[in-house]
Amino acid sequence: MKAVALALLVAILWPTVAHAQGAPIRYDARVPSKLLGCYAPVASNLIGSNESDHSRRGSPTFAYDWSAAVGTPVFSICPGTVRRTSSANEGGYGWNVVIDHSGGYSTLYAHCLENSFRVKAGDKVTAWTQICSIGRTGMTSWPHVHLNIDYNGVHQPVGKFFDSSLIHYCHFTKCQATNRPNDPIRDYVAAGQQPSATIAAQTRYAQLLRILAQYPPQVVSLAIMALLGLLVLIYWLGGRVERIAIVGGVSGMAGAALIVWLMVPLGTVQAGQQPAMIGGDSWKVAYAFMRKWEGNSCTRDPIRTFRGVTNSSYNAWRQSKGMGPADVCSSMTDDQMQAIYYERYWLASGANRLPAALAVTHFDMAVNAGTGVAKGILAQCGSDVRCYNSARERFYRSARGCAAYCAGWLNRLNSVRKLTER
Repeated sequence: MKAVALALLVAILWPTVAHAQGAPIRYDARVPSKLLGCYAPVASNLIGSNESDHSRRGSPTFAYDWSAAVGTPVFSICPGTVRRTSSANEGGYGWNVVIDHSGGYSTLYAHCLENSFRVKAGDKVTAWTQICSIGRTGMTSWPHVHLNIDYNGVHQPVGKFFDSSLIHYCHFTKCQATNRPNDPIRDYVAAGQQPSATIAAQTRYAQLLRILAQYPPQVVSLAIMALLGLLVLIYWLGGRVERIAIVGGVSGMAGAALIVWLMVPLGTVQAGQQPAMIGGDSWKVAYAFMRKWEGNSCTRDPIRTFRGVTNSSYNAWRQSKGMGPADVCSSMTDDQMQAIYYERYWLASGANRLPAALAVTHFDMAVNAGTGVAKGILAQCGSDVRCYNSARERFYRSARGCAAYCAGWLNRLNSVRKLTER
């Protein structure tokens, strides 16, 4: 009977807790995206509808609805060019803006406030250009900005571009934004929103809660009630001995198995692994570390190189952007340099998909010896950071140029070991 009572309690309470999860609600900073130099469209981490909500409503998008008060500034999430602004309510989006970004990406911002457009078609925007204000135009009953992210015209899950641990999800029928639209927007780190320095072991209990939260509370409640009904039916149809044996045996085994299954972590941190976000954003840490070792001078080593970028790499990148050839030493800007390292080393090596510490040393090796070499070491060591760094040392000592360069290579490796193996 205790199990029945507990299940009934869950069925009753679930609708009140199923739609509130994640970080505390904050309105003073924009959540940073996993894309370099990109941020949430508003200074709010409150999501009123996620991808699952849109799917259940029959929407063809994988959108997020970022909740904020009417009049709150809406920004482009990344640099780009405005494709269009429209008040024609296409798709029920009300007043909306579409922006094209590099690499085939585009974004849609819907339900803007009437007459709040700050941009027009053809305008160049940054990630801090206000494009409109939060409104309630089109097919919506609450103030928010509906964000779509497309890649080559195909809708992408918005959630894969943001860290869910920094976002507060609460269905719009349960809570809505209460921010003051004119409050200042602070830097994300200054606002105290830096990701945690450690990542706790994830249990199946936490995973189960996230899975259940994707379904309407009515569905979860009905499923629990149906299960209870089935148990009652079995209980009353069987004889006394059978009832005691079945209920007692099944309940005992199920209860023990459930406790073990729910509470045992999904994975443990092995020796050499580093689950920490080293100082926060791993790309920023990796880039800053690498830049200290690549210098700022224009050299011939043995080919023309500036800040670690060769002339041929620079022109290959320029060609991919539709630009003509140029001299790396006299033409490459800081933004171009960062974009080259991000696209051709960070993303190309797969560092963006790795744990933070491993990502730092893997990216540094990709820059230092090439993405092919870095990927080979990764294939040998998997997620073991110590193994990866030891493989780097073996590579350096066996390299043809070790006599001339090993001292510098090993100094660099010792420095990355201090950062990633602590």
